Amino acid sequence: MTSDLGDRATARRAYAETLRLNPEHAAARHDLAVLDARTHRPARALAGLVTAGRLDPTMPEVLRTVTAVCWQLSWRIRMLYAAGTLVTVGACAGDPGPTWGARIAALGVLGVTFGLAWWTARPLPRGTWPVARAAVRTDRPLTLTYLTLGLCTLLFAVVAVSGVGLVAGTVWLALGLLGMLALVVRVFRRVFRANRGSQAVRPGS
Repeated sequence: MTSDLGDRATARRAYAETLRLNPEHAAARHDLAVLDARTHRPARALAGLVTAGRLDPTMPEVLRTVTAVCWQLSWRIRMLYAAGTLVTVGACAGDPGPTWGARIAALGVLGVTFGLAWWTARPLPRGTWPVARAAVRTDRPLTLTYLTLGLCTLLFAVVAVSGVGLVAGTVWLALGLLGMLALVVRVFRRVFRANRGSQAVRPGS
């Protein structure tokens, strides 16, 4: 782990030096953004990727890396909604009718969600949204993931208005399905990359 952190620090210094000498080095900007994504800095990663795409619009890696960052952000939202569901359902204490506890809990979840979205989007440069939207659209499972997360947001809004905390229990079902989808996609793509790699080194290929 220490070696990995040291390698990342060395790589970051190398990319920074490259960009100091040549601020328009698209590949270095992209690779630095990849490093930001791997160290869980999605906002910085997206900003770097958008800049790299502007410097070299022909780089196919940019959109693929943006897609990976969007998957990372979706995981954060799923974890937030999982915790928010526990709090909201717990606040209604099993009461099937409207409760103020459920309303307050759901409003808290929505407030934290939009607050984090604002905090993440605040440092992003102009043009980030169209790039992120294009990345989501090119990945069908990711598109389904964000549509489902939008539905979960709507369910929390329903709880905030109605006070029926048990409605948030439906979020558990949606998050469970998303977890299974993410697992299947990860396994499938890992196998696909492994098969493609073995074909690439096959003699005579």
